[in-house]
Amino acid sequence: MVGMSNRTSSIPPDRIRTIRQVSEFLTVREDQALRLFAGRQQHWDRLGAKWRLSFGWIYNLRTKLVIPGVPIPLLLRELAARVAANGLMERPADQIVFQVYRGGQGLSAHVDAAVFHGSVVSVSMLSYATMRFTHPVLGRGPDLVLEPRSVIAIADEARTEWLHEILKVRETRWSLTLRTVQP
Repeated sequence: MVGMSNRTSSIPPDRIRTIRQVSEFLTVREDQALRLFAGRQQHWDRLGAKWRLSFGWIYNLRTKLVIPGVPIPLLLRELAARVAANGLMERPADQIVFQVYRGGQGLSAHVDAAVFHGSVVSVSMLSYATMRFTHPVLGRGPDLVLEPRSVIAIADEARTEWLHEILKVRETRWSLTLRTVQP
């Protein structure tokens, strides 16, 4: 797998079989266009210290439920179709979320809520990040480097049995998460 670092883990990277990474999934121009599009939107909200912009469904972290949100615009529907066409998701996402991480921010260890189905894809933009996997029984798994413009897809046991987290970033990072709510 691209971007895997196994220096501090006793779990071999190939132990988690349902992780896929693709470098340079976005072009520089696509990355810029997506961030420009998002920057023009008016419905950003806060999730803790981070900013998020949801389309399709809005996930409530406290209740672990979703409510209908702003419809997914054409630009993001085309990206979701491309993600699915490349075999990274079973079908195009019906929830797409931009998140902005400032230097020193990360995402705490978690498994995605049961309201989501199938693969979860994250598109990294602007700067590097590290995703760490930890299993409640097996212990620490590999750290994966998420390059700007790359995607990572996690499915099955990687999504439901392994905790994943984004370690604190050094520079501002944007991510775009694609998920499926409707089975």
